[in-house]
Amino acid sequence: MTLTFTRHRRAERYELRPHGADPVHVRRGAPDGRPLPEGCEPRFTLAADPAGARPLAIVVRRKRDGHLDVLAPDHAHLAELRLPPRKKLRLPRYEIHLPGGEVLRGR
Repeated sequence: MTLTFTRHRRAERYELRPHGADPVHVRRGAPDGRPLPEGCEPRFTLAADPAGARPLAIVVRRKRDGHLDVLAPDHAHLAELRLPPRKKLRLPRYEIHLPGGEVLRGR
C-alpha cells in the first residue's frame, strides 16, 4: 500500500492519502466530547472528515512501557504501535502489533 503524508500549514492537522482511497485526516488529541478509557492519554485521532467529527480510530498512550494503542471509536483495541528506541534513530524500525498476533514492520 502506498501512502502520501501531507502536513498542512496549521501544525495540528495532517492527512494520509492511501493510493486510490479517500484521505484520512489526522488531528492531535481526542475527538471533542468523546470520553476515553481510564489511563489513556490521547495523542491523535484518525478521522474521515477534516473536523474530526467522524473518527475512524484514536491513538492513545497508556501508562505502560511507552507504546501507543490504536482504539476504535467504541474503544475496541485495534493494534499496538511500538516505536524504535531513541538510541536507534539512524535506521528506525517501527512495529504494528495486530490483535491476531501478526506484526507489521517498517521504516
